[in-house]
Amino acid sequence: MMLPPKTKIDIQHVHYTVTKQALEELDLTQTKNDKSADIIWWDGFIQKDQFLKVLPHQRINKFPSMDVLCYKSSTFRFFNNMRTLYPKVYSFYPLTFILPAQFQDFQKEYLRHATKSNNPITWIFKPRAGCSGNGIRLVQNSFDVADSSYAGVIQRYVSPYLIDGYKFDFRLYIFVPTISPFTVYIYREGLARFCTNKYEPPSQENLGDMFCHLSNTSINVKNKNSRNSIIQFASRILTRIRKMDPRGRTLWAKIKYVVMLSMVAQYAQIIERIKMQENECKQHQINKQPNEENNENKYINNNNEINGKEPLPFEQRFFHILGIDIMVNEDCEPVVLELNDRPSMMVTFGMEQKLKTELNLEAMRMVSLDGKPPGPDVPTGKWEKIMPVDESTQLGIGLKRIMDRSLQTIKNESVTHTVLPKESLIKKSVPTSSRISPQPSEKSTLPSLYK
Repeated sequence: MMLPPKTKIDIQHVHYTVTKQALEELDLTQTKNDKSADIIWWDGFIQKDQFLKVLPHQRINKFPSMDVLCYKSSTFRFFNNMRTLYPKVYSFYPLTFILPAQFQDFQKEYLRHATKSNNPITWIFKPRAGCSGNGIRLVQNSFDVADSSYAGVIQRYVSPYLIDGYKFDFRLYIFVPTISPFTVYIYREGLARFCTNKYEPPSQENLGDMFCHLSNTSINVKNKNSRNSIIQFASRILTRIRKMDPRGRTLWAKIKYVVMLSMVAQYAQIIERIKMQENECKQHQINKQPNEENNENKYINNNNEINGKEPLPFEQRFFHILGIDIMVNEDCEPVVLELNDRPSMMVTFGMEQKLKTELNLEAMRMVSLDGKPPGPDVPTGKWEKIMPVDESTQLGIGLKRIMDRSLQTIKNESVTHTVLPKESLIKKSVPTSSRISPQPSEKSTLPSLYK
């Protein structure tokens, strides 16, 4: 464990059983509303103004505004921006349009196919900030989502890889123990979530069969006629795929690759939100009355003197556990479906108890007081590091180029005004200097990078 014994951790907002069980395994001092605590652990949603109460010496397990960055409309806007610049690299998610802003572009794409074939293409609409499958619908006509009230993303339906005739996806977990350097781990266990009706290709007759097309657990538990296992360990399914399909031998390496690229797409936005939060904290201190009773501003400004605790650089005060949903397409390639800023730590099935307790426990052991990443001697359990990548390698050079360019784009205040790509832009070749180079060899040699 990186934290010294008896380190104070504020558990005022700890609610989940798995979090409590993980904390019991550690030699920490649990407190509540304690300004001398070094770590704050916050289960579930955190209001933005709560970050104003995080003191300069404290670390909290949330990135500011990560909930907004993980909205489907936000995530895929970032992905689309990247796809415009690096189309061969950012090809691991479905063709996506943001609604209602991109409805005309979506309609053009729809009509382009409709005028060439009598076989309709299926699209899947997902609300901007929806969860648990709420509001998702399948459509084969652009007019079905023409109403401006449809705020979210519309994506081309992906033909799935099947296990015993059923569609499924993976819920996997990501841990970012520090933002500087940008350090990312993936957990080597997760959940495989299954549909409960056997898969049939989308048609007008079955578009409404959510048990066939959506693998969300919250939906499929409602299927009383199901005989299929709703949830299994991801490792078990990955092993099955590897044994029955030669393409499955590289699937886990490819999953790590797309997780890495997904986080790279978020990187500049996370940095920007942290800077915005820092400015808000500074403004909050300025606005506080200097003679206010129990002046918290005095505590904050003189934190060096009180408790003898040195303030941390602002960007080092945050760490975060995220969820990522990945399906496998019919070609046995991973497809990113969404990022989740607060993956459920509820236990619906008994098998989740051990999984979620252990991933929290092993993440807690990797948290440091000073915001530094875990060293080579720190046990990481099933957390496997995927970033940073050695910058002397082609992959490392390419990733650094992408991240530096993203930061510069944010600095120039142009990312938020970038027009989302049309299909022609997605397929259009871009200058070699804008790509990770050489792209083909990087992708083809990916498995060797993660032995």
